[in-house]
Amino acid sequence: MYLALARKYRPQRFADLIGQPHVVKTLQNAVEMDKLYPALIFSGMKGVGKTSTARILAKALNCEKGPASEPCNECRFCREITADQSSDYIEIDGASNNGVEEVRRLRETVKYKPMQNRFRVVVIDEVHMLSNSAWNALLKTVEEPPEHTYFIMATTDFHKIPATIVSRCQHLEFRRIPFEVIARLLREICKREKVKVSDYAIFLVARSSEGSLRDAKKILDQAIALSNGDVRDEDVVDILGVIEEDLFIRLTESVLQRKRRDIISCIQELVERGADLRFFYGEYLKFLRDLIVVHSMEDPGSLHNLNPENLERIREVLQPVKEEELLRYFQAAKEMEMTVRHTENPRIILEYMFLKLSYFPDLIRIEDAIRALGNHSPALDSLPETNAENPQTTAPEEMPVNTTPMVEEARDISAETIHAWWIEDLERDNPRLASHIRSARVECDGNRVKVVIDGGNGHVKSVLDQHLEALERSLAKRYRRQLPIRVEVGKDIRAEVEKEIRGDQNIQNLAEQIRSQMITVDKVQGGADAQDAEHQSDDADGPEHGEGSPGEKGRP
Repeated sequence: MYLALARKYRPQRFADLIGQPHVVKTLQNAVEMDKLYPALIFSGMKGVGKTSTARILAKALNCEKGPASEPCNECRFCREITADQSSDYIEIDGASNNGVEEVRRLRETVKYKPMQNRFRVVVIDEVHMLSNSAWNALLKTVEEPPEHTYFIMATTDFHKIPATIVSRCQHLEFRRIPFEVIARLLREICKREKVKVSDYAIFLVARSSEGSLRDAKKILDQAIALSNGDVRDEDVVDILGVIEEDLFIRLTESVLQRKRRDIISCIQELVERGADLRFFYGEYLKFLRDLIVVHSMEDPGSLHNLNPENLERIREVLQPVKEEELLRYFQAAKEMEMTVRHTENPRIILEYMFLKLSYFPDLIRIEDAIRALGNHSPALDSLPETNAENPQTTAPEEMPVNTTPMVEEARDISAETIHAWWIEDLERDNPRLASHIRSARVECDGNRVKVVIDGGNGHVKSVLDQHLEALERSLAKRYRRQLPIRVEVGKDIRAEVEKEIRGDQNIQNLAEQIRSQMITVDKVQGGADAQDAEHQSDDADGPEHGEGSPGEKGRP
């Protein structure tokens, strides 16, 4: 049976592990000094060597020449562990053996000494999938394992492991393998397999693996099978479903050079190819990010994911573009993310977005536009200059305030219009203040405004006093003049009306008949009778009611 590349070229020694030097050094020193922690947690993304490291560590502990910093891979114990035939090397899947019964059987097994090896090594992969009961059953064994047993727990989601377990284990975090390291190893594998592959194909495979060496080997395996020998660039593109970087470069060049017909043609090419336009949008955002990195650094190194063969062409395209302009392009594209994600026709949105970006090169900075008009307006020469590298500006001098009184417009200044205007104007910017004004009474004699608050809401006075300037600005905006405002607290009409109602003999008799108790008195809003009664009360009593008058009963 064919042996996959991921298994065929699986690391067998610590020296074969790539991208994890901190883990290798820690484990080798611990084995040599006989200070290896009995319970270890290996965490990291998929395909970075967690279980491979656990197997190499098991061989180093049980090697006939050990415990040693490197297994010999020649003795019987090393060969059995490599072939997964050792009875003392137990590797289980936490996702399918996540119950408490499986953990109990494991506890019974590790109590006995190893049958052949020096140590028993238990590896639990995807350990974060264990149930709460299984964790509780494993807790004591992890804390005080038998002296001949080592526990190694591998996980891709470290944060799901209970803190009680983490505190009893030594944690080693596996890092994402760098892109250039994966590319170098893939070239070595192709050389051993006698397969011809281009640098661009290696680049695509290494980039698509996103730091996972196992995924990179799997994709290379598939490409070799599809190509029937030598790997072609077209086959790798078909396998990965990626969009060629050349299309991104052509589209960006069309945007910068205002070639709007070519923009539509590029989008049409994607549609005819059957590409996922939402996926293309996400990949183009990553491409813009890489452009910013390349354009802002002389030697970006491995900080970008662009094909090294295209860097010279990309630099030529970006030569007339400033860094802040690229940031503007990225911001405009990023703002369309939710629209592209939820639209039913992403093609139209993408065409709109790229056509919009094509107009950005025609834009100029506001400062440059103002200076271009400087000869026509001497006052514009005082504007501060900005520097692209240091955008801080010196604050301009304050312009003298025009103290000429505004011409008063012929507007109706009355309590009703002021009250209605305040509610309308303040509702947008300060709804809380508008609510207080709505519950207050406004009086005006044409030159002064008085806001009267019900005595039961005396706390509102302090709020209105703090916002007098806002109220005055609102009136000045409408009447083109300054009107002094005073806030007063009126009588507690609600308390007086409630006292009168509580003393009403008819209401007291009704409460006794239905065996109830009066808790509060509230005004009932709405209804034609209530409105008619209120209008009649207002007509009879005028704007202010005397104390104890019938009009007060309509104002609780």
